[in-house]
Amino acid sequence: MLASTIVNNQKNYQINLKGLLIGNGLVNIETSSESAILYPYFHGFVEEREMKNFINKCCNGNLETCNIMDVYNDDNKTDCRDTMDNFANSIYNANVNVYNIYSVLQRCDNKLTKIGKDFDPSPTACITEDARNNYMNNPKLLKALHIPIERNFTWRIGSDKVRQNYETTQDDMSPFITNVLNAKIPVLLYFGEADSVLSFISGQRFCERLGRRIKTPKTPWVFDKQTAGMKTEYEGGLTFITVFGAGHAVNGGAPERSLYFFKQMLDNKPI
Repeated sequence: MLASTIVNNQKNYQINLKGLLIGNGLVNIETSSESAILYPYFHGFVEEREMKNFINKCCNGNLETCNIMDVYNDDNKTDCRDTMDNFANSIYNANVNVYNIYSVLQRCDNKLTKIGKDFDPSPTACITEDARNNYMNNPKLLKALHIPIERNFTWRIGSDKVRQNYETTQDDMSPFITNVLNAKIPVLLYFGEADSVLSFISGQRFCERLGRRIKTPKTPWVFDKQTAGMKTEYEGGLTFITVFGAGHAVNGGAPERSLYFFKQMLDNKPI
């Protein structure tokens, strides 16, 4: 939304916007809800017969044409709703870090109690907060960012107070991203493929539904002579990539690869 606002106000406030990068973002409620079911299934957390029963009972036998959100919100299909919640929680219940299913260091406490709008996407239980909190509350930094020193609040990497009182204003980022692309600003959506909360399935489906022609079909992208993930390039400056082995915090889990695609983006070079 910020990038779109910059584009809309370039005549009055010219900003040299080089590109837009979104990492494991909540870009669409519908695709995110779909991935909450598909990701656990395709990663072995859901029984085959359970998925088949769900498809037959709740999706008229066809998952591809099934509107997950409509099924979930249908008060006449509470059994389907419960099944979807069970699917979404299957990774958490397996004592796995939902923000990186390949990490065996810890389980996160953020349980996905509901599909769609009600889930909590913040990974604050999975990361060390102290260094970031101290940095963001440093008086010198506040002065540099023109934030009043006498403010009566403390910055935190994840605030329960903000999260509990925040009201969703947008369910879909398509209009904003399309606006940026139409302004000839390249957009990169990158997803750590080990993140089950805001998964690559959601990002991939979101990009496809933008309706742009594929310029480069799904192909590996390479860093340091090794396959680092997969990429799809669309006409008009849209690129979608996955980052193998990385979780929700791609830049922290794969810093060298992140720096590579960030620099390629800034230099207007292909990944």
